[in-house]
Amino acid sequence: MEVRKLKRELLAAALSVVVAFVALGSSTYAWYVTNTSVKASTSTISAMANGMTLQIVAGTTPDHGKDSETVAFDSTSGHEISPSSTNDIKKWYIPSAWSDGAMVSGYSEVNFSDATTGEYKVSEGSEKKFYAYNVSTYSVYTIRDTGIADIYLDGSQTGGAITVTSGGAPLADKIAKSLRIGISTVDKNGVETLKVVYAPMEPTGHGNDVYSRDNNITGWITVSDATSTKNATYSHIYGTNYVDQDSGNWAATKTGDNYLRPTGTAKALAEGIDYNGIIMKVYVWLEGTDTDCVNTSAEGVNEDLTFDVTLYMVGIDSQT
Repeated sequence: MEVRKLKRELLAAALSVVVAFVALGSSTYAWYVTNTSVKASTSTISAMANGMTLQIVAGTTPDHGKDSETVAFDSTSGHEISPSSTNDIKKWYIPSAWSDGAMVSGYSEVNFSDATTGEYKVSEGSEKKFYAYNVSTYSVYTIRDTGIADIYLDGSQTGGAITVTSGGAPLADKIAKSLRIGISTVDKNGVETLKVVYAPMEPTGHGNDVYSRDNNITGWITVSDATSTKNATYSHIYGTNYVDQDSGNWAATKTGDNYLRPTGTAKALAEGIDYNGIIMKVYVWLEGTDTDCVNTSAEGVNEDLTFDVTLYMVGIDSQT
């Protein structure tokens, strides 16, 4: 009887996640020309769940001794990030050639010196470090005997399942417009899979890339190889639109106290999550092909700009 009760509570379990606190500051948007970078730092991830069914902690191991813990602190140090591009969060590219002013005409594949932080160097023997992304790692799991959960974005949130704000207000800065937030999972064999990528605003146009412009490639763009781009093939959503390009619906809805599985083709961030849990990673990067990475004056830009990226996720009794 107690297990049934807890499983019913799981239907209404909401996992509210503050993924990253990102502090950005730059004296210019001439990122490609001057290699001026922007600074990003990760702070905390917090979780609230009805009945304490779902839990989340920083790192790769569930902490079953803290079943009442609802806030996880990611000790990852903040670091600078420079524009980059990826289609699978495994292979990354950075701009390396330009023409027509600040238009990018060529890319180099990143050879990471530390992939756990996104660190790389632009030339052999160089002491200067750059970072393609900021990444945080978490373990998501259920408390023993409380059921098995499928995890979705929380579409019932008034401000959106994923929000980007500054001082509590929506952020419309150029840097935020080029933001990408990728959510991935790592299975028991250590295989990482990119699940979905989010943008605060829907990408439009051909961006700042010569190949995209000349070949009329528009929208969600990513680097294909050293000299060309393509439309991103990863599942992608934006704003409060949680249905991806393949009609997959990533967000649960809510009726009363109960969360309901997404309508149509439901797409879970993770399925069959039990006591052993799953590793979930959150990547934050500045999409190097985006139009708002164009070299431009920083006039009117707040150099002390900070903003919060917040994710809301819910657990629903698993069908697996």
